[in-house]
Amino acid sequence: MALEESRLAVLDDAQAIGRLDPEGMLAKAEDFAAQCAEGLRLGDSVSLGEAFREPANIVVTGMGGSAISGDLLAAIFMDRLPAPVSVVRDYRLPAFVGKDTLLFAVSHSGNTAETLSALDDAVKRKARVICLCSRGEMRKKARAAGYPCVLVPPGKQPRANTGYLLMPMVALVERLGLVRPDPAARREAMQVLKQQEKELGRKVAARRNPAKRLAGDLWNRFPFIYAAVPWLGAAAFRWRTQLNENSKALAISHELPELDHNEVAGWGCGGDTVQDPIWVMLRPRRADGETLARARFTPKVIGRKVALRTVAAGGRNRLAQVLSLVHFGDMVSLYLAFLNGVNPADTTPIDTLKKMMAARARNR
Repeated sequence: MALEESRLAVLDDAQAIGRLDPEGMLAKAEDFAAQCAEGLRLGDSVSLGEAFREPANIVVTGMGGSAISGDLLAAIFMDRLPAPVSVVRDYRLPAFVGKDTLLFAVSHSGNTAETLSALDDAVKRKARVICLCSRGEMRKKARAAGYPCVLVPPGKQPRANTGYLLMPMVALVERLGLVRPDPAARREAMQVLKQQEKELGRKVAARRNPAKRLAGDLWNRFPFIYAAVPWLGAAAFRWRTQLNENSKALAISHELPELDHNEVAGWGCGGDTVQDPIWVMLRPRRADGETLARARFTPKVIGRKVALRTVAAGGRNRLAQVLSLVHFGDMVSLYLAFLNGVNPADTTPIDTLKKMMAARARNR
């Protein structure tokens, strides 16, 4: 058996995966369509008042696996939302946040220090707040202040519950009249995800599974995740952070055409220091001639040969395309974790830093 096929064999070994994945991270990724459907239901069912309509701007505040939902929301509706969307990953909010701001405070645990601080800041500025959490201090604050609160299923890893955090906001911006509801887009997105789950799941052998094979290509290499268009930049960033947390691997993400004005030059002398790089280009279903030309020309001008893989989005509408690439990347990151022999749920460095910061706060 070839070396590559031998290495990929672990991905077809249910017992080996079970030992490396005691928290069932793979099962959650395999069930992404159902998670997204439930997220839409949660967003459709929360009670809202007229005060939330026609905001001047939208802010999503959160960290890590909670904050990425804001990036994805902005990407999905980039060409439709009349109000700008900002994602804040900090203890404080920008100066423009005020009574005309629709603010989504997103903390899966409900106890994220930065997000709770930003929520308190939003309250002082009289922003129009909607909370998303599973429990914790945020739920208490929302209840005390009378804010709408989307209660999502609890779990240890926010990044494994993206559908529960993103899709309620998708439903809410539609319900508030910020974008026209699109039931067909929802249906297509669910169909694409369900089909993709059949193609990428653990039961599909590596020789026929694109996610397993791409994980094999990334093994022991330095991945550069590039989006062929700006609105897929959030999906590329999601790939990068999932490779970081799940696979315990460093990665870089960027997007065209911006990377052609800076990072491409770094592949000169600087690129020579990168060992075994591999590019993964995330492509929309359809693109204009300029986009396709850049995606084709960019790898040719860097002055060295680099492995290139392309992942095309599924579906026709942006909701389906963004979700399909998020799901594909999640599956790749989990399979790479198993190839690396690590538990994808383990985040010891992150947890250690949280404890250090908590101790500092207590001792102040």
